[in-house]
Amino acid sequence: MSIDPEQLLKLAKDRHGPAGVTLGWPMVINIVDELRRLRKQVHNGRDKYSAMVEQCQELDIRTSQVSAKLRESEQREKALAAHVERIVTAWNADDDARELFTDEWIDHMGDVIEDAPQTSLARRDAALLDRLARALNEDHFEYDAIAPDAAANWLHDQADELRRKSEEAPCSSTSESASPSASC
Repeated sequence: MSIDPEQLLKLAKDRHGPAGVTLGWPMVINIVDELRRLRKQVHNGRDKYSAMVEQCQELDIRTSQVSAKLRESEQREKALAAHVERIVTAWNADDDARELFTDEWIDHMGDVIEDAPQTSLARRDAALLDRLARALNEDHFEYDAIAPDAAANWLHDQADELRRKSEEAPCSSTSESASPSASC
């Protein structure tokens, strides 16, 4: 139950009369003024709290956006690193063909360079999964909790899925319609 300062002031005025006043008139006025001030503080506090809640919500949204952009940048950096690694590997793969600049070597280098960085990343990840699967099959790992064959099969399946997705990539790094944020 809240105390209404206006009702308190009216009560004090009604009580003032021949029977006497329980509280002195100046004291009642001070109480009413103090109640008005406290009510205003509460109201202002609620406004400030609401404003802070709105600011926190805006910060949460901005934080989410920045986090998403950071994850996107990290993924793009990984893809570019994998693409550069793939280009360097292709360049160094056959010294004789490179020195002769055979048509086959030029076509292969063109294909590697034109692929999207995401394609190179998917191929690199698929190769890593294949290496892990081969290591499991070579009995380098003895675990009671998992069957190495089952884990190796699963890793091979994941590698095949990555390869399939990389081959289905709708864009390449030289495509005019490819946007930096397009997932390939």
